Amino acid sequence: MLNNEINNFVGKKIKELRQEKELTQMELSKMIRVDESILAYYEEGLLELTVSKLHALAENLDVSYSFFLPKQKRVK
Repeated sequence: MLNNEINNFVGKKIKELRQEKELTQMELSKMIRVDESILAYYEEGLLELTVSKLHALAENLDVSYSFFLPKQKRVK
């Protein structure tokens, strides 16, 4: 996968989980200590997450890091 595809995948997972937990962008952005516009960029796949922000998201949304990563196909 290309970086852009990964960013889009991760962004969709963030948005999906945020909505499932019934959080607004403002609420989640405060939880992970970023501006609301930055969270919107993450969700749209326009900005790459840092490891520390990925950790903050996983911790605050009560999921593992792997939730945000695409499953890799095994090559035989």
